[in-house]
Amino acid sequence: MAMTVLISVLLIVGAVKRNKYMMLPWVALAILLAVGLAVSVIYTAVSFYLHNDALNGTIWLVFGLLSVAIYVYLWLVVFSFYQLVREGGVIGGYAKPPYRG
Repeated sequence: MAMTVLISVLLIVGAVKRNKYMMLPWVALAILLAVGLAVSVIYTAVSFYLHNDALNGTIWLVFGLLSVAIYVYLWLVVFSFYQLVREGGVIGGYAKPPYRG
């Protein structure tokens, strides 16, 4: 948990300073967590189905996969910003210049 907090702080600082190397650990960790979450949801739903508990299996599968979809969407938002920073692109007319303090 402490490492996740540290990596999240690195993401925030990296995003403010537009430093791709500080953002990369979060991007890598988050996609691994998304894959682990998807595997966990499917495993748990199958376990419910094997124990003849179709209602809980279906509920777990629907809400679990919805959670995975939201998590992956949020990861894609961060990853797209990471790609912009990596390419050195301009974010837009309303973007503030990077903090260099």
